[in-house]
Amino acid sequence: MKVLVTSDTHGRYSVLEKIASLHKDKDLHIDAGDLLLTQKELESLKLTAVKGNTDHFLELPLQQIVTIDDKKWLIVHGHVQNVKYGLEKLVSYANTLQVDYVVYGHTHEPKLIKIDGITYLNPGAVSNIRPQYALYEDGKITLIEGL
Repeated sequence: MKVLVTSDTHGRYSVLEKIASLHKDKDLHIDAGDLLLTQKELESLKLTAVKGNTDHFLELPLQQIVTIDDKKWLIVHGHVQNVKYGLEKLVSYANTLQVDYVVYGHTHEPKLIKIDGITYLNPGAVSNIRPQYALYEDGKITLIEGL
């Protein structure tokens, strides 16, 4: 399965659309919030997304759990877990849910780390000067910068 992972678009719809079009063969597109898109733009992209701290007008949940390759993935934005000040709250929460992967955003800094057997992925920010995102394919995660 091929999964595109994005976060923190902050209204840069054309950039997110271009990233999605570069990976037309994806099976799923996950987004960790702060999209700042219209509902119509959101629906056109067919995302599995969560609400970030700037997504006041989007009808999205604060978190989602999806199954990919028989593994449980938790998707959050990270503002509720204060990820800008460390991953402690997020790690504690993920451990209670017994997930295998956690996708989060909010910091605009790409990160791929394993803690207590759980893989934490922050794809960076689509809105950065050099847009950042990640791909998951065949159990491997790749962080990508630039278009």
